[in-house]
Amino acid sequence: MFLRSRSEEVVPNGCAVLILHGRQSPDPSSKECCTTWGLIAGAIAALISEGLIEEEKLDSFNVPYYTPSAKEVQDVVEREG
Repeated sequence: MFLRSRSEEVVPNGCAVLILHGRQSPDPSSKECCTTWGLIAGAIAALISEGLIEEEKLDSFNVPYYTPSAKEVQDVVEREG
């Protein structure tokens, strides 16, 4: 649905560029995305230590995050056209 919706926004014969953070492994539990989370954790820890974020609010922090494999992206592109 995402690609189909974007296709309505692109001019005729135009192009869209998608940048995705994905993984090479077909295993969804792969640790390939841990680098990103390590950077985010460090930034949040710094904000807490500087008093810019209350530590109690950290428990309510929720970011749905999924890194698709190349095959999963290919399947969606082929399915949505």
